[in-house]
Amino acid sequence: NEDDLNPDYLLILEYADSGTLRNYLKKNFNKLDWDMKIKFAIQIADAVLCLHQKNIIHRDLHSNNILIHQNIIKLADFGLSRRLAEVSNSPKDIFGMIPYIDPQHFKKQKNDDNNKNHYKSNKKSDVYSVGVLLWELSSGKKPFETYDKPFQKPTLMLEILNGKRETPTSDTPIDYIKIYNECWQDNPDNRPDMQQVFSELKLINLNIIGETKTLSEINDDFTIDDSDNFGINGISNSLSSNSLSSSGITNITLQAKIDKLMEEYDNMLTEKISITNDDDDDDDENYKKIIEELLFLHENSIQKEINIENYIQIVKQNIISNNKNEVEMFNYLLNNKDTSKLQNINLLLAIFYKYGIGIKEDKVKTFELYKESSEKDSVESIFQLGYCYQYGIGTEKNELKAFELYEKAIENGHINSIYNLGYCYQHGIGIEKNVIKALELYEEAAKNNHLTSINNLGYCYQHGIGTEKNETKAFNLYKDAAEKGQINSINNLGYCYEYGIGTEKNETKTFELYKEAAEKGHISLIFNLGYCYRYGIGTEKDETKAFELYKKAAEKGHINSLNYLGYCYQHGIGTEKNEIKAFELYEEAAKKDLINSIYNLGYCYEYGIGTEKNELKAFELYKKAAERGHIISINSLGYCYQYGIGSEINIIKAIELYNEAAEKGQIDSIYNLGYCYEHGIGPEKNEVKAFKLYEIAAMKDDIKSIYNLGHCYECGIGTKKDKARAFESYKNAAEKGHIAAINDIGYSYEYGIGTEKNEYKAFEFYEKAATRGHIDSISRLGNCYQYGLGTEENVIKALELYKEAAEKGHIDSLNKLGNYYKCGLGTKENMIKAFELYKEVAEKGHTNALYDIGYCYERGIGTEINEVKAFEFYKKAAEKGHIRSINNLGYCYERGVGTEINIDKAHEMYNLHEIKSDRKYR
Repeated sequence: NEDDLNPDYLLILEYADSGTLRNYLKKNFNKLDWDMKIKFAIQIADAVLCLHQKNIIHRDLHSNNILIHQNIIKLADFGLSRRLAEVSNSPKDIFGMIPYIDPQHFKKQKNDDNNKNHYKSNKKSDVYSVGVLLWELSSGKKPFETYDKPFQKPTLMLEILNGKRETPTSDTPIDYIKIYNECWQDNPDNRPDMQQVFSELKLINLNIIGETKTLSEINDDFTIDDSDNFGINGISNSLSSNSLSSSGITNITLQAKIDKLMEEYDNMLTEKISITNDDDDDDDENYKKIIEELLFLHENSIQKEINIENYIQIVKQNIISNNKNEVEMFNYLLNNKDTSKLQNINLLLAIFYKYGIGIKEDKVKTFELYKESSEKDSVESIFQLGYCYQYGIGTEKNELKAFELYEKAIENGHINSIYNLGYCYQHGIGIEKNVIKALELYEEAAKNNHLTSINNLGYCYQHGIGTEKNETKAFNLYKDAAEKGQINSINNLGYCYEYGIGTEKNETKTFELYKEAAEKGHISLIFNLGYCYRYGIGTEKDETKAFELYKKAAEKGHINSLNYLGYCYQHGIGTEKNEIKAFELYEEAAKKDLINSIYNLGYCYEYGIGTEKNELKAFELYKKAAERGHIISINSLGYCYQYGIGSEINIIKAIELYNEAAEKGQIDSIYNLGYCYEHGIGPEKNEVKAFKLYEIAAMKDDIKSIYNLGHCYECGIGTKKDKARAFESYKNAAEKGHIAAINDIGYSYEYGIGTEKNEYKAFEFYEKAATRGHIDSISRLGNCYQYGLGTEENVIKALELYKEAAEKGHIDSLNKLGNYYKCGLGTKENMIKAFELYKEVAEKGHTNALYDIGYCYERGIGTEINEVKAFEFYKKAAEKGHIRSINNLGYCYERGVGTEINIDKAHEMYNLHEIKSDRKYR
């Protein structure tokens, strides 16, 4: 009967000898073969299809709503469970249905007026539930059975919303997996209708003995091909969907009542369930339960290092699932903070203020509440107060006070404080650094299953902090904590697989770990996944995907992602190049005190990237980062002092900084130090030291140092001359992409230096370097075309290349252009143009051009004859060792061209010319 004030509902069901599907599977699963599992699956699909054909939506499909009698499925309770749940006052039962509910219910929906709007169940919602039931039939297990406590349900909702699904069992036919995978797609439009599900299940039934593959017969990471063809070997004996009785559906006579009840069934989890009770004590009990759950969630989030955004979302979902909203909850805490009937109210109130839950964020208020609560001997509040002092939250930073409070909390056995005290000892926070003591405290907390301590213990073993280095032990500790959901351990475990630390190298495993955690919404792992796509770690390189993931993590507040996103915009990685955007992102992250971004911001100011060039600001930013130990900034600061960038030149200071960074392994500083020793920049010139420093940096794969090592071998700088080793160094640097080295390899092949002469190879290397913009190679490639070296002679091509190099400021190419205009090679003869080019180059001190301009003045080429000027230019070129100029100078002295006749001087010049010519020939 139904009374407006006291409604009672009676649900009459057909007798079922085997009870619910859930109980049946619990008792009989090991006896079931796949033939019977498929038959059950077909019957469920057939029953739901029948409902859908009558335009009925069940809305509440789960294994406790399906009955079994004589191995026949009986679909029951379609729509009544919601009202019965209200009457029974049993939220736990409703929580048990979460894995079967369409994830669209968990999403925030808004209507056209931007008001909250609940998602309405539809036929595709039933399809989703059927997908979960098909998995349950295949595994015999309740979906997500480890999430068995009410406070875990908001977490499960969030994870399902983010794509979490159960994994297939090893003996499941692949075609069956394909069906339930399609059923539980997040987007309802991507799910099949029940007719498709029913038809495909029937096909599997026909093939069950034959060709259908199981999961154990294929790779774990299977892929579904939509083009798979199913062979039909016979006619199905499954139930007809045209008959209600054959589909096992009961209670159809209640249809009118069901329609009324189903209207209220939409959106079970976002709509408040009306369970009312006017008794204040019961309400307090309900609030007490919520408070206990929220405090447990807080403790759990600290241990697993769940990011703030996800934690806040979980808290809010928990409050909603307990039929409250965050403002209601905050007001209750505030109104009862001075009462003694409920414990830890002040502690939870402080958390609400800290994260802005139900109230505006207020760090000062947070601190005050922790302080107030700690005075009442709340151990958790004592710990949180210490945390505030450690990081200066709502008060001045006081590390000594933080240390003392952690010690006080430990006296009461507070595990998080044991960890934090270990951290203080490890880093010297409020106490003298003592890594052995830190290790002992981590071990103590780890014995109590403190996940962050297990992670830090792994870190100590990995790096030999307070103990002997043991990478295998480190790996196992990371693995233990990661399997329990500790975020940093997932990250560290991925790192171990990436670099083979304590285990075999397995980049695919790294990628899988990051991907799984990222799909659960863990921000730092979204960033790591982007890193994998950026560099192709365990997956194909995909810079666009990397950019998208960096952006996603940055939008969720991950500071390091802001920096990487800036780098992507700066260099056009996965997106269009946008230096202004890059600068803005570096600036945003720098304001949040990210040290790498402080450096990158300095770099932008130094070179005018996305902003006006400002060397003074660059210097200040490098200094700020360097003072905090950022080794790249230490090197950059040294460079500023060396060249007077934003500061006065101070070579001594530059050398000191290079030394400091070099001792910490900074490769650029090792190179810079070597360069200073080679060229005598600073206290002393020491080519042997320079050579050794280049050698150290080269062993660390520094391209510049590998190249300079080749130069040292070629010229005998700090070592014996060795052309062959010089060639090998140039070749090594060239293979790593060093453009000057590519050019030098071409030069070595052209002249047979340290290798056999090979003009064809010389041409190839010049061409390779020229295409990458190397100016000298562009000119040398022109030389190859001019003289037919390694290619066919082509003076027009040569002229084009000389022009290209000349436009980029290559002096020798300007001079060669003058020759081409003088001789009419590849262009019309133009003496005036030739003279102008010679003059331009000669003014820059180019030896050949000094000779050429002298020759023009002597012969009147492109200008009037001027023997005095001719003599002057021959003399300048001769002083630079130009052999023809020495000879022409002798002629001038002999004949009195532009100077007085001086036979002795003429003989001196002729003799010098003969010596130099002979030396050059030899």
